[in-house]
Amino acid sequence: MKSPFVCEGCGKPRSYINQYCPNCESTGPHIPSSQASARKPSGKRLEWRTRASADKETPVRRTQASADRKKRTSLSADDGDKDIRSLYARKPRKRRIGTAFWRNAAVFLASVFVIGLIYMNGEALVKKAVSWDLPAWLGSIVSNIRVPAENKTPAPVVTSTPPETAVNTPASTNNSGDKTPVVAADNSTASNTGGSTVQSPPVSTDTQAPRITDIAYVSSDYSVTISWKTSENASSFIKYGTDLSLPFPSTEIPQLSTDHSIFINGLTPNTRYHYQIISKDTASNTGTSGGTTEDDRTFSTQPITNSAPYSGSVAPDFTLKKLGVNGLQKEEISLSQYRGKKVILNFWASWCTPCKMELPHLQTVWNKYRNSSDVMVLTVAGSQSDVEAIQDFMAQNNFDFTVCLDEYEGVFNNYGITSIPRTYFLDKNGVIHKIQQGMFTSPGEVEFMLDSY
Repeated sequence: MKSPFVCEGCGKPRSYINQYCPNCESTGPHIPSSQASARKPSGKRLEWRTRASADKETPVRRTQASADRKKRTSLSADDGDKDIRSLYARKPRKRRIGTAFWRNAAVFLASVFVIGLIYMNGEALVKKAVSWDLPAWLGSIVSNIRVPAENKTPAPVVTSTPPETAVNTPASTNNSGDKTPVVAADNSTASNTGGSTVQSPPVSTDTQAPRITDIAYVSSDYSVTISWKTSENASSFIKYGTDLSLPFPSTEIPQLSTDHSIFINGLTPNTRYHYQIISKDTASNTGTSGGTTEDDRTFSTQPITNSAPYSGSVAPDFTLKKLGVNGLQKEEISLSQYRGKKVILNFWASWCTPCKMELPHLQTVWNKYRNSSDVMVLTVAGSQSDVEAIQDFMAQNNFDFTVCLDEYEGVFNNYGITSIPRTYFLDKNGVIHKIQQGMFTSPGEVEFMLDSY
């Protein structure tokens, strides 16, 4: 079948008016076949078609051509025979000041500043630095460095004497050199001997005794704790007795402090005592309070009661046998013998599972305070406890806190205990501050109760 169109460029038959011609790379439009006889193509590409085809360059060729044109336009007539590589050589960049330069500069300035602190007065250095008088500052540093230490003239000793304490002492001269005593502001004397200054100890002018304030006490049946404050650091001492003769001295605390507290044990229950506070400062000035008819200070111990204890009351005293490795020992333990310490008093039994679950926590607290004289862990086991079971349990868990056995449940009855475990926290005077009904779940709970008073 005859094609209805022919290529206008090369005359080849085409089926569509717009169709790619592989011979001349034309896509149309083509001319109808009926008009193709009037035109006889020469078989060569037309000149305009040739130019159009030549202009169709690939992207790589276009890029290369653009680069060539730039090179041609950049070359001038004066370049002559210069190597073309030199024309396109990378020009050196100007060096910029970076962070390393400023860091090194900061280190240098800091070093100069430290040297200035060493070789000149710090106050003068600060003044010169603030005023930005850097030349004078650096010059003073250099002058101090150049002058040897042995050639420097010692600065004169300048002292001031208040008008009311001024003492005029004539200078004396002997074969050893000139000695000129100088009275300083603190009443200390200094003598100049051969360019050196000897400072004598200052003479104390403190004649004021420490003032005693904020006196308070907490008493129980057998003990009392007396506390007070002083206006300056001083030692602590108390004299006491049932009359104003004050025959009994307490333990003296030589440590100097402004807060004082002394614990006294071995008192008689339900008794009135007189006492006197004595505090002495470093200059041996003694301040007192009480002990006279005009200033009579007293405290009273509490009576012994058999009623069930409560928070704020004195824990009833008891005496029980201690449980040892070989059963009950002949040694007896009394609660009152631990006055002066905080006591953790725990009641339990060998058949009580919650009791045995909390004992490791009491042992942890005991391990912390065993070497101190402030805390005591004391436990009391009920009469229905198995002594051998307690011994095996203690040995297996390496428990070594004190255990007493209440054989007749007299202590349990005095404390009104109906359920266990129960723990009482006593202060140094045997006064109950906290009561825990039920077991502890961690050592932190025990320490929290212990630190709360």
